[in-house]
Amino acid sequence: MTQNKTQRPAIMVTGVSTGIGLAIAEDLMEAGYRVFGSVRRPEDAAGLSATYGELFFPWFSM
Repeated sequence: MTQNKTQRPAIMVTGVSTGIGLAIAEDLMEAGYRVFGSVRRPEDAAGLSATYGELFFPWFSM
């Protein structure tokens, strides 16, 4: 049975622009989770959105 995007589990990950936060977010998205991730720069959000599409939802933190 396939899940649509609203039926997938969701999680919030902070600091997904680099390092451990990015690695965690990528692993979760590859496993099918929707990730709400905090990023500092619009280009970080754009790159993750381009790669993971509807699985990634950026949240900008300053």
